[in-house]
Amino acid sequence: MKLRQLLLFSFLSFVNIVVGQDCPQGDLTFSTQNEIDDFLITYPNCSEFQGNIVIEQGGVVPITSLSGLQNITSIDGSLSLSSNPNLIDLSDLNNLTSVARIWINNNSNLIDLSGLDNLTSVSTLWINNNSNLIDLSGLDNLTSIDGSIWIDENNSLINLSGLENITTIGNSLTITDNSNLINLSGLDNLSSIGDYLTITNNEALTNLSVLNGLNSVGISVRISDNSMLEDCSIISICNFIWNGDSIEVFDNGPGCYSVEEVAFNCELISRIIHPIFYDLNENGILEEDEPFYSNASVTIEPGNLLSFGNPINGGINYQDFGDYTITYNSSSTPDWELTTGSSYDVTLSETNPADTIYFGLKPANIFSNTEAAIASTTFRCNESQTLNLQAENTGTTFLNGTLWLEVDPNVISTEFIDTPDTIVAPNLYGWHFNDLFPSGLVHKQISLGMPGPPDLEIGTGLNFQSYVTYTDTNGDQTSDTFDYSQIIDCAYDPNDKLVNPVYPMNYALIGEPLTYTIRFQNTGNAEAFDVVIQDTLNANLDPSTFRVIASSHDQVLSTELRDDQYLSFNFIDIFLPDSTTTFEGSQGYVMYSIQAYDNIPELTEITNTAGIYFDFNPPIITNTTENTMVYSFDVDEDGFDIFEDCDDLNETVNPDATEIPNNGIDEDCDGEDMLVGVDELADFKGVIFPNPTSGEFKIVFSDEIEGELILRNYTGKAILTKLLQEENRIDLNKLPNGLYIAEIKTVDGIWIERVTKVF
Repeated sequence: MKLRQLLLFSFLSFVNIVVGQDCPQGDLTFSTQNEIDDFLITYPNCSEFQGNIVIEQGGVVPITSLSGLQNITSIDGSLSLSSNPNLIDLSDLNNLTSVARIWINNNSNLIDLSGLDNLTSVSTLWINNNSNLIDLSGLDNLTSIDGSIWIDENNSLINLSGLENITTIGNSLTITDNSNLINLSGLDNLSSIGDYLTITNNEALTNLSVLNGLNSVGISVRISDNSMLEDCSIISICNFIWNGDSIEVFDNGPGCYSVEEVAFNCELISRIIHPIFYDLNENGILEEDEPFYSNASVTIEPGNLLSFGNPINGGINYQDFGDYTITYNSSSTPDWELTTGSSYDVTLSETNPADTIYFGLKPANIFSNTEAAIASTTFRCNESQTLNLQAENTGTTFLNGTLWLEVDPNVISTEFIDTPDTIVAPNLYGWHFNDLFPSGLVHKQISLGMPGPPDLEIGTGLNFQSYVTYTDTNGDQTSDTFDYSQIIDCAYDPNDKLVNPVYPMNYALIGEPLTYTIRFQNTGNAEAFDVVIQDTLNANLDPSTFRVIASSHDQVLSTELRDDQYLSFNFIDIFLPDSTTTFEGSQGYVMYSIQAYDNIPELTEITNTAGIYFDFNPPIITNTTENTMVYSFDVDEDGFDIFEDCDDLNETVNPDATEIPNNGIDEDCDGEDMLVGVDELADFKGVIFPNPTSGEFKIVFSDEIEGELILRNYTGKAILTKLLQEENRIDLNKLPNGLYIAEIKTVDGIWIERVTKVF
């Protein structure tokens, strides 16, 4: 018997070697050279490995090469090379093109990373404690890192050569404790970091000059304990300081010892002034009676920076000394044409710290359009609240008219900061205006007494409407109505973000602008010198449609858009008082509109979050707004919109449809499929809560129960089935907002309840 078993084992081993196998399942750990060599023999066809690979010397036979892994082209998990003192190079990995994460740690004879030359995709890269590693050559084909790069304790590393093609890092870049790192050469083309930049305790580092092209860091910058680092006054760092980004600088060499010292040396006092104006007489010269045009922008190169016009000085942008080209963006204003040149070169220097470039406009098309808007800081119960209302002339004609506001009847008192010219009982107010020029604004304020418990329940919303009636060369006109709704809270976060219009279940029309309002309040104990709001535009939003509508502090606002994605609203020298000094005066806001691309898929989700920076403090992150984009609220054209129709892609499903029993479809949208031949539970001893829910709901029974729970979506499709217990938790967090059907089946019958998930 033993002989037969031995012969069978030998035969199977031979077949295994000759025929080969695909990759093994699960993770792999190699601790000797023999194990690595045997892998190629056992799995000659393994190229795409699903799992993690760990290579860590631990056996008698040292690991000197990775030849047994030469056929692997991708690893969907991690590749860890740790504590292999006899490993000299990685040349046997030259077929590897993608890996999720790489850890290269404590390989004392590794000089560079040659062998990873064909690697084009990696999420996280950690290079730690490789004592003879001189540079990072071998990573030359990496262009972006979705996650983070961590480079620390590589004591022979003198630069970061090998990273030259990386332009973006999704999360963080950390460079720390590399005792011989002289400079950061290799990061020359890095333009953006999603979260953190940390450069600490690199005692030989002398300068950061290669980071000049770094345009944005999402959360914060920290530069500390680099004893030889004396020059931090580079363009990118100066911009971070000037724009109020969260940045820490301390305990470096002279000239880079603190944020204040770097700011003093930045020389970032130079500026480009670019007034964009309505050239009434079309002579190309800005004259006293000619208004600024705010709804336009210029591009400043180098840097691909968009700088927008404003009603105060026509447009301004702060830059370091150097040569720049300023070009008008005609594509964003198709109804206007220039009366001046479209592009200019300027040089900012000590002798010319400020330069002014004029862009005159005249209408290419004559048309009428006006938009109303409402903005406010957070509604707080039983306190007065200022409502800001605004009319903007978005056409090309001059207007005479009235801005109207209809106030929610639940407001308990009204005080006019700007006295209306017309009052229509009981709660409609109007302010007249004359000769409103294109892009011109009418801004009015009214102070309202907010209700609260017991007169109004906490969480109740107030509703306001604003619109404009006006006359111009095209006759009498009425604008669209702006609907403004806000919940009254008694405990609240004063820094938040709103989106309008507000439709049920967060739906929004693809062809309709989204209007975002970002509100802020200084809740500290000292005034804020600067407030900067950073907002990364969702990839589904069209940056060419971006427009600033209003702000609380126009006189100090400058607006920038970098790389068609990174918005920055800079309130420099705002001197915003703290809330203990003046509650009302400690608040502010900015409002802008933007449209989604017109070719995005139906039901595309658009989310948006902003970071608010008060001076050099860490950012306050707002709530995230959410919109589900649709082309129509009645896609199937059955006369019922998406809020009433549980399947708006099927015209046979709507509240007027005839229910077909027992087919698993709720044709008439009453929350259940008609059941024939089954009795309802006569004595149902259970409760479902909360309903509506924002994520999770429970079904709890008073006694033990046997049966089945089926959760269906709005079409009747079963998406969850489970056995009943006394307490049942159902998690909807990963499911879209909308209507769901909880169907409970027991031996006694069936019980059906509608559950609504809301934001």
